[in-house]
Amino acid sequence: MSCGNISSDMLWNDYGENLSFSLYLYSRDTGFIYKVSEGTGDNLLDEDKEAGYRDYWDTELVNVDSGSQQGGMWLEKDYISTLDYTLNSLVTKMCVNDDIAVSDWFILDPEFGMDLYFTAEDVIYGNGDKSAYEEVLNRLDDNVAGRLSVDFMDVHVVSGEYHGVVSIECPDGEERHYFMKTGFSSEDAVNFLISSTNVYNDFVHIGDRINAAECAEFEQSDKCTYSLNYNISGDHARLCIINGEQGAVIDNERTCDNTINKELDIKNLRKDVNITERGCFRNRGR
Repeated sequence: MSCGNISSDMLWNDYGENLSFSLYLYSRDTGFIYKVSEGTGDNLLDEDKEAGYRDYWDTELVNVDSGSQQGGMWLEKDYISTLDYTLNSLVTKMCVNDDIAVSDWFILDPEFGMDLYFTAEDVIYGNGDKSAYEEVLNRLDDNVAGRLSVDFMDVHVVSGEYHGVVSIECPDGEERHYFMKTGFSSEDAVNFLISSTNVYNDFVHIGDRINAAECAEFEQSDKCTYSLNYNISGDHARLCIINGEQGAVIDNERTCDNTINKELDIKNLRKDVNITERGCFRNRGR
């Protein structure tokens, strides 16, 4: 169905009710096709229902040039029909959740988007020729229904200055360890941690990822106002606040008079938080 122009501030429920159950996006810079769909059927696991989740989104990211496809299922604690997501806020949420660092997207006419998406799938799985995909893609300019831009700085506002460092320790037996330099205050970083249900995906957007040596260098400098270390397997965090979060004290000048160390029980703190906006991710193993 042809839909004319689609505004990025159009409500998802208006889009879904009147145009299509799936939103198809294309990035000319990366060649990504991004499909966001409202969940269909009763596919929630019993454990999800017990946790209070009621509805879900499906996402698919396809890149015919790299021959890759990945997908996710994002759970909501409210029914999607009651949520007031605009297309822009929905795509922003999903890009953050799926860790897709793409800002500019073409909103595709739903029929064309479906055609482009499934033609790309055929190429990826060896059921079609790339020339068929390129033939569809050549019609792109005539089938762009709108544009939207994801501003990650609006999602997690980080000032130009770095204030603290956040490190995320992986569970036992895994090899992941993130170090981030951020403009968040310690309070915002802790609140962000408490409200997150997918720490690795969420925290890559709170600042700039750095390596362990860079983290140690900044943490020991007079520019650092706090450090926050979260251990996923133990579900606890250590927060060190330096000089009342004013910094200006290098590592070897820090004492019990100008430095406060706190142990935070993240699991218990989360009990008082209604985690709705951030949702929950269940990888479909694609």
